[in-house]
Amino acid sequence: MNEVNVSRPVNVEVVADKSIRSTEQLIRRFLRKCKDEGILLEHLDQFEYETKGQKDRRKSREGKARNRRKNRPNKSVPKRSEDNK
Repeated sequence: MNEVNVSRPVNVEVVADKSIRSTEQLIRRFLRKCKDEGILLEHLDQFEYETKGQKDRRKSREGKARNRRKNRPNKSVPKRSEDNK
């Protein structure tokens, strides 16, 4: 059996409230939450062999994207001064 390393704890919870009428809806909601969390994609990536060069390029790409998100300028609306009303 293959050993799976989880990079982060996974907590997906689906509650059967009044809006869910069947188990099929409950399962669909669970699968959607797993997809949104990226659990399945992370799991499948572990089974595909990745060369050292591919890993380096992926890490570089992820780091650049992380820095772009981190350094993104704040698009908040500037406050108006009392004089310009």
